[in-house]
Amino acid sequence: MNKQGRRHFLGGSASAAVAAIAGCAPATTVSAQSCRSHYDRNPKLVKVIIRAWQDPAFKEQLLTFPATVAAPSWQQVSPANRAMMVNRTFGALQQAQISQVEFDGQPMTLGQYPPTGAAKSPVVLTASQYSAAPYVPAPNELLFVLPDAVAPPSSVNAEKAMCIHPFGM
Repeated sequence: MNKQGRRHFLGGSASAAVAAIAGCAPATTVSAQSCRSHYDRNPKLVKVIIRAWQDPAFKEQLLTFPATVAAPSWQQVSPANRAMMVNRTFGALQQAQISQVEFDGQPMTLGQYPPTGAAKSPVVLTASQYSAAPYVPAPNELLFVLPDAVAPPSSVNAEKAMCIHPFGM
């Protein structure tokens, strides 16, 4: 190929390649239409997801029921243990400065167990726990499902994972 041919090939192909790559680049955000979660994509919730993926101790504190409990239920839990479990979860969310979330566009205040006023007690389950036996939250609870870890842990991946589940946090 002569010099003129190389210029034409590289010039045309480079711009075409850049356009093709730009068209195929992964989205950096998830559109509202494609997100199934009832919760707004609060950057603080995204950070909680990433931290739970990376920090086993924080994940243990965040989850209301231990990850080893396949089908969570309050039936076998005493009121005192229930308060301890929910308040541990609430404490983890408070560490992340989350005291209010939007659920289907409506602000919801989180609180300890038992909640007072309009506050809702947070219950956080793993995706496996929820799919094993769908948990039906009590009227004074707000259910969150921690998505399965996606590698590499990033804001983009956490936001996409959050949007897979209706209760994705």
